[in-house]
Amino acid sequence: AVSEFEKQAFSQRFPSFSHKTTLVHRGVTIYDVSDEDKREALKSFGLEGNKVVLTVSRLAPYKGLEFLLQSIPHVLKRRSDVVFAIVGEDWGYEKRLRKMSRLLGVEESVRFLGLVYGAKLAALYKASDVYVMPSAFEASGTTLKEALCYGVPVVATKVGLAPELLRDGENGYLVD
Repeated sequence: AVSEFEKQAFSQRFPSFSHKTTLVHRGVTIYDVSDEDKREALKSFGLEGNKVVLTVSRLAPYKGLEFLLQSIPHVLKRRSDVVFAIVGEDWGYEKRLRKMSRLLGVEESVRFLGLVYGAKLAALYKASDVYVMPSAFEASGTTLKEALCYGVPVVATKVGLAPELLRDGENGYLVD
């Protein structure tokens, strides 16, 4: 199992194998990111001059991205210089999310960046001001680990690995 959450879920489903279940956290690849790399990432993705809230996730219903979009008008009432960068593969949900951002009147503050990998993604993490994981379900929490490794403050739902990795108010915030 890759998290205590996953280990317990497996043990509940297959109690006769619970004694054979081992916890092994997945590692993440970390890239060296310079200030120039961060500036280039902001420029290439059209994020310059803004506070950046980053989410890296499949664009799928269970990832909670609609809740993130619903929060944006509230954030923009306090700060108009915030842009929400959503990185990830579309699992048939992007069109709905784009429509929702239009209906909420926040489409100018949302960037759907598609798939971003490797050093470019690392630069985006480092250039971000906050990382948000709004998932309803999360097993391994790889992107959460990446954000923490790059020193980005995190806001995450209390699912999967998040309660194991985050100390609420210290290295991030846990939300329902």
